[in-house]
Amino acid sequence: MPALHQWLDLLPKIIHAFDEIIKAQHDAISRLFAAPLGDALGTSVVVENRAGASGTIGADAVAKAAPDGLTLGVSHAIPFGFAPGVLPSVPYDPVADFTHIAMLAEAPTISVVRANSPFASMQALIAAARTRPVRFGTSGVGSAEHFSGALLARTTGAAQLDHIPYRGTAPARQDLRAGQIDMLNTP
Repeated sequence: MPALHQWLDLLPKIIHAFDEIIKAQHDAISRLFAAPLGDALGTSVVVENRAGASGTIGADAVAKAAPDGLTLGVSHAIPFGFAPGVLPSVPYDPVADFTHIAMLAEAPTISVVRANSPFASMQALIAAARTRPVRFGTSGVGSAEHFSGALLARTTGAAQLDHIPYRGTAPARQDLRAGQIDMLNTP
């Protein structure tokens, strides 16, 4: 199928690079953008999912794409702002390898607990984390959710608000349901 592969390489594409929870949001944004872009260009636009490593796998795919204008990336700040600051290295230069052209959407980070949690409010969770370990999960080290939890701990004096990084949001959500963590920060 080399001919089909070569033909697909000539189609414009949008790459997004996030785990199963965030992927649904980015996939929807990418597809909403791809349809009118395809209409304007008179061709189909392929939406490609490249998940993993806090978005750096997808960002790397965009950085290494041919510089022909056919590849766009949909992302948030992690692969460009957070990851280069907290990971030992990233396989691209977040400034030199990209031209950032538009903000398509904003997504807040929320903190959730189980329905049967002893914490009925954020104030109760913070008060507990000042005196005993309270575990919060995120999709990984260096994620926006990790930083929001660290900022919460620092600004409120909740010194025992402990970060538990996961390889994606799904396993963190499972552990929240199972009572292995007390809180989940998620987009």
